[in-house]
Amino acid sequence: VFTGTYTNVTLGCNPTAGDITNALGSATATDGCGPVTNITSSDATATTSGCIVTQVRTFTAVDACGNSATVTRTVSWTADQTPPTFTGTYTNVTLGCNPTAGDITAALGSATATDACSTPTISFTDATATTSNCTVTQVRTFTAVDACGNSATVTRSVSWTADVTPPVFTGTYTNVTLGCNPTAGDITNALGSATATDACGPVTN
Repeated sequence: VFTGTYTNVTLGCNPTAGDITNALGSATATDGCGPVTNITSSDATATTSGCIVTQVRTFTAVDACGNSATVTRTVSWTADQTPPTFTGTYTNVTLGCNPTAGDITAALGSATATDACSTPTISFTDATATTSNCTVTQVRTFTAVDACGNSATVTRSVSWTADVTPPVFTGTYTNVTLGCNPTAGDITNALGSATATDACGPVTN
């Protein structure tokens, strides 16, 4: 008669060979007519269903008269060393001029990911925005972590033009005094044209 406990044992993720061996463990038995002369064990080939691996150890106890009994202990664990996979699109996004904070947040957006063995948890962090000339870039890094602690990251960059300064006219715009009875052409020429510059790009109009 086997003594002790032989209930199934569930280990965590990716246990070591030593962890599995320790969980499969040993067995003890007693006999009404004398000592148990021998207890042996044999391990079946581990089986996998999805991400769950199961190992069964069978113990055999034999008494002095050759009577035998068997009992099994089953150990299961999750085998998962593959990180989650991000789904969706994470290409850079270019916004227009002076977007609102809400526009930027919406463009940075969210992320989705899948994992073969569990539902991953997704978090994100935003780096400090950087500015080059008039272009501001914000990067959001998404991290997906599965139930076994495997992780993957992906980023989305959003850029926009920050410019609330109007163009600056160049040249001279002093008043012009014409003589008597100028022609329409003289007036047009005197009214003239204008030039302007802008720190963030060409003056469009």
